[in-house]
Amino acid sequence: MSRGLRSPAGVVVIEGVDLANRSSAVADADALTSKLQRLTRDERGDEVPYPVIMLVAYRASPTGLNGEGYMKTWIEEAAKAKTFDIVTEANEFHAAVADALAAHKQQPQLIPQLG
Repeated sequence: MSRGLRSPAGVVVIEGVDLANRSSAVADADALTSKLQRLTRDERGDEVPYPVIMLVAYRASPTGLNGEGYMKTWIEEAAKAKTFDIVTEANEFHAAVADALAAHKQQPQLIPQLG
């Protein structure tokens, strides 16, 4: 489930995905990427006229044993999202979220669920 914030400066989307779950990781990565791509397009399929920052925290398997690296790359490239391993890059993820939200101080509107 996405969380986000909308302001005159644009939209921030904060999302999470479990890439360590061998049975559902591919489907979850594909569903997330599709949802994130839709958030950058209007009803005609054109790019939205405002910035959309996408931050995705993911859970990886220990030492990448499930081979989820290509799914992380797919989310980054297809959805233009910044991704963070929630275990090894938690501080970076929290800093990126704080920076993105700080850029949207003017009249923010919390969005409980996107997509």
